[in-house]
Amino acid sequence: MKVVKLGDRTCDRKKATATFAKLDTFAKQNKIEITNSKIGKVKVTHWHIPSVGKNIIGRGWLDDNTMFITVGQPITQVMANRPQKTLDKSDNFQSVTQSLPRDTGYFYVNMEEANRLLFSYPDVAKSEFNTPEVKAILNSIKGIGMVNVQTDSSTLTSEFLLALKPKQ
Repeated sequence: MKVVKLGDRTCDRKKATATFAKLDTFAKQNKIEITNSKIGKVKVTHWHIPSVGKNIIGRGWLDDNTMFITVGQPITQVMANRPQKTLDKSDNFQSVTQSLPRDTGYFYVNMEEANRLLFSYPDVAKSEFNTPEVKAILNSIKGIGMVNVQTDSSTLTSEFLLALKPKQ
């Protein structure tokens, strides 16, 4: 299974940590087990769904201002198995983000991997969400890109890009 990874920098770790605590509480209320481990010097929090038997989310802090979140395979595999091709060199990432402003951070979703992950969970596969029409729409999307640019102290501009696959 592939993995979706997100890394971000924050200038307010205290607020980010409080937000994660609220998300953990919400997860526990929805029968998701929260466990902690340490990988090297990094403390990692895992969200585990017992009925699926998988960790679905792993997160932690790489330094005081850089957090990471992974969705997919267990976090230890993600951290141990560095990809041969980094995200910024990925053809999919480059094609999705090429028209977005440079020199800023991106929000990016590889929809092929996200769909594979989404439909691997039995509850989703059996739900009314899993229709041929929904699958056709989701499978037509190559990726999603988004960027926020603060142009002055009171203006934040957002660009959102939905990259579609070529017609087959």
